Amino acid sequence: YCYFQMTAEDSYVFVGGDFSTSSYYSHNGRLTNGVLEVKGNFTQTTTGNGDNFYATENHKVILSGEGKQVVSFQSINCRFAALELQNYSDEGVEFTKTVPMDSFESNGCKYTYADGSRTGWTLEADEEITGDILLSGGTLDLNGFNLTINGNLTQTDGEVFINNGELIVNGDYKIQLADGGNSNGTLKMTNEADTVTVSGSFVMQSSKSHNGLLTAGTLTVGGDFTQNYGTYYNYYTSGNHTTVLNGDSLQTVTFANSSAANSHFNNFKMANSSVEGITFKSNIVVTGMLMNTESVFTQDKIYLASTGTLENGLWNSNLYIDQNRTLTADETINGTLYVTSGTLNLNGKNLTVENLNLTGGTIDLNGGTLTVAGDVTQTGGTMNINGGKLLIDEDYAITGRYCYFQMTAEDSYVFVGGD
Repeated sequence: YCYFQMTAEDSYVFVGGDFSTSSYYSHNGRLTNGVLEVKGNFTQTTTGNGDNFYATENHKVILSGEGKQVVSFQSINCRFAALELQNYSDEGVEFTKTVPMDSFESNGCKYTYADGSRTGWTLEADEEITGDILLSGGTLDLNGFNLTINGNLTQTDGEVFINNGELIVNGDYKIQLADGGNSNGTLKMTNEADTVTVSGSFVMQSSKSHNGLLTAGTLTVGGDFTQNYGTYYNYYTSGNHTTVLNGDSLQTVTFANSSAANSHFNNFKMANSSVEGITFKSNIVVTGMLMNTESVFTQDKIYLASTGTLENGLWNSNLYIDQNRTLTADETINGTLYVTSGTLNLNGKNLTVENLNLTGGTIDLNGGTLTVAGDVTQTGGTMNINGGKLLIDEDYAITGRYCYFQMTAEDSYVFVGGD
């Protein structure tokens, strides 16, 4: 039942031998400043809370031994803030497994991982590797070349920089710790030529935001796609980045933090050729182009963000909208359009849907034409004709208590072919 606290600037601790902690208490918030320098081994053991060494903010650990130093963390919930190596011995520093950290300075010192993992390197030609790769630090820079891994790629730290190259993983690609914890790794795709092809499953569980890192190129996944919480923004795609699901058997898609502001698909294409198709286990959000598909998939989980567009203005399935969205071209949705919040502004354009379900928010025709081949069901929100045309082949049912049906502008026209 001990606390070791370093929260004041200029705090300094020097340990000429080993440093070990097995405190029962969490140290989250107690190691935020100063420098802890250790000459011997660094060992964390869990006796109660799993974060009994949890360094954040401006805290730094320096390993400056003159012989081999071993860093051993029992809990995946412990971490360094900044770690710097000043051990220039031939043996260097050995990590029994990857340790989460905010920053790492090796200063050219030797360091290895007992689990057989390796640090990044720069390709000077195409490479093909047989077997699994465990990437634990540094930058793997494809440098315009192709890297083929005939096995699994697990990225516990470091950066994979596609850099106009192509990464082919003939297995699973998981950005997470080997035991399922949060990785500090990042995937950087910022060039149009960047290509990542994963024949197995893809897991994103990085503790790093990818806002600005996934802005271009194409990631193709043949297995399951999973975004786990490490941070809300670890699959934040933008620009012209495209995700393609092209499996030949059942694929599942799971987002822990799905929203336009958090993790989401930018451009999204389904090219699954199987009868089972794709199952969405959580809502997904598309902020770029949603590409029409012939793949089988569950239909009640796809949201189009305010910035989203339909490829060639066409989508042959159900679609959800919960943000302000203004049409920039005519669109056809051969399924049910669900408007749950925000404002859908037709902006003088033509929108054709199979059925319409308005549960909240506002549909503002704004001089445009909304054609519904089937029924319109309004259980909430506002239908504002606003000088446009609402053409319904079947029934229009305003069934909610808190609904508005508004016709106040000249040239507003509504046609109901049924009841």
